[in-house]
Amino acid sequence: MEALQTALQPVIVGLDDLQSSKYVYGASLTILLWDYVLTFEEERNTIWAKRLSLLQILFYLNRYITIAYQLFNVISFSLPPHLLSDALCVLGTFRKRTTHTKK
Repeated sequence: MEALQTALQPVIVGLDDLQSSKYVYGASLTILLWDYVLTFEEERNTIWAKRLSLLQILFYLNRYITIAYQLFNVISFSLPPHLLSDALCVLGTFRKRTTHTKK
């Protein structure tokens, strides 16, 4: 019995670390979305009111890609592994088909 507990100890630690990672990603997404909600009005008045410039594009990339990345992390850690790998295979196949050019 002790040998089984010793053998399973790394698995238990790994699952505990995985659960902690889920909580951290969820908390960071919550903080990002809360920041977005708090600063949306100011963003609308200062950024959206002007013509599109390189600085605005960089602002949008920095602001919205970060949220999308964190959302992807939360979803990928929440889904069972086989569903995520299937979804990535479908996306990869779709990407190859849409970017493939005939000569």
